[in-house]
Amino acid sequence: MHCEVSRKDLVKALRIVGKTVGKQRESVPSISGVKITVDDDHLTLKTTNLQQATTTAIDTTVSIDNPYWENGEYLVDFKLLKKIVDRAKSPTVALCGTYHALPIEPVTDEMPSSAYVADDNRNYHKSPELVAWHAKWNPVIAAWKEEVARLTQEGMLTITTDGSTTIPPMRLEDFPASMASRDNVDICTITGKVLKEAVKRVANIALKEKETTRRALTGINIAVDAICNSLILVAVNGYRLEKLLIPVGLLTDDTDLSVTIPAAAWSKLAQSIGAKETVTLGYDQELQAFSMTAGDTTSSITALSDPFPDYNRVIPSDNSDYKIKVNRGAFLASLERGSIVANEESNAITLQARGDGRLLVSSASKYKGEYEEPIALLGGFPGQLGISFRGDYLSGFCRQHKEAQEIELVLQSAEQAAIIRAPGDRDDTTVIMPVRLDTMPTEQWSAVAVPA
Repeated sequence: MHCEVSRKDLVKALRIVGKTVGKQRESVPSISGVKITVDDDHLTLKTTNLQQATTTAIDTTVSIDNPYWENGEYLVDFKLLKKIVDRAKSPTVALCGTYHALPIEPVTDEMPSSAYVADDNRNYHKSPELVAWHAKWNPVIAAWKEEVARLTQEGMLTITTDGSTTIPPMRLEDFPASMASRDNVDICTITGKVLKEAVKRVANIALKEKETTRRALTGINIAVDAICNSLILVAVNGYRLEKLLIPVGLLTDDTDLSVTIPAAAWSKLAQSIGAKETVTLGYDQELQAFSMTAGDTTSSITALSDPFPDYNRVIPSDNSDYKIKVNRGAFLASLERGSIVANEESNAITLQARGDGRLLVSSASKYKGEYEEPIALLGGFPGQLGISFRGDYLSGFCRQHKEAQEIELVLQSAEQAAIIRAPGDRDDTTVIMPVRLDTMPTEQWSAVAVPA
């Protein structure tokens, strides 16, 4: 077998599949490898860590001239191959080698049960049956071992760039096939730019695995809205909730679809997608695996089995009369100044609407001091209300919507969750929970807003 590929294309392909290479384990050493398949004019690379898998293909000129190259497939150590290709200077990389299908271990007759017998002096010797068994099968077993050794030695892969490097293969038979699609159903099509922005925004809400034992809180829930022809992405961490409604080219009528994908894994794999690429999202019900296909690259992620929280129960009503609207730039600047002296643990920023057309932004901590600053409200607030939120949640939202002129908070009471949004976010929902300040007067922070 001989094939040549562009080194630039191979470097890019290795970078893509490198995101799902597994760490070498004694039980499954093959997951640290990359499976190379040559078919017609394409070279396909595949890796898996048992939870995620990535497959990508690049163009190649190929000539299969060795009958021992079984289906044009090889499994080699990923790190070793990547180092060789990364350090090469040649514009092309040639792959040459043979892969021999190893013979199956011979099936022998059952070894005699009376293996040893004692003589008159109580010395034990091999029984005649055992001697006959060895005479029959030892040559067969020896020949099999010799053939395995010969084929293994000959089955080497030579990588030619500026020089030639010959590396041994890994056992192709050990490469996991569990992520191979069986019954994949396409969910929708979406542009790479929209998908990457949405995943990044929602993934920021999900918790990291080390932060919780509830795995559902580390994921992004995916559902469909057939009426709006949209994809619904939701992440919740107990303190914040982000729900995005994204118009897509819907390809399924399965309105009951609800699958939760590990946020960190999805965010990592989505980075490889080009902004102008069209991405097809799919789901394999049998494997419980979610897939993304863009061009010649397909990535699969095993879904989380933990049930996702019923997030609709915590989204407050949008019909409240208590809405705070402020200039985004002025609000963000005030939040950044207030965070300097805010409590390090709670990072609490207090917002007080007093009915005078201004919003008082304040913070305090025992060792850093106090801060307060009034900023103008855009529109009258019908009453008085004091409520505290984590400053990093508020400022993070403001930075995320850097093109917005205004920010609006929809409040129910000082103890209930609030909706925060920017103009144009009517189809998206961001919910944040208030922070209780036990050091402040109870009646101030637990009272429901009182109309003026």
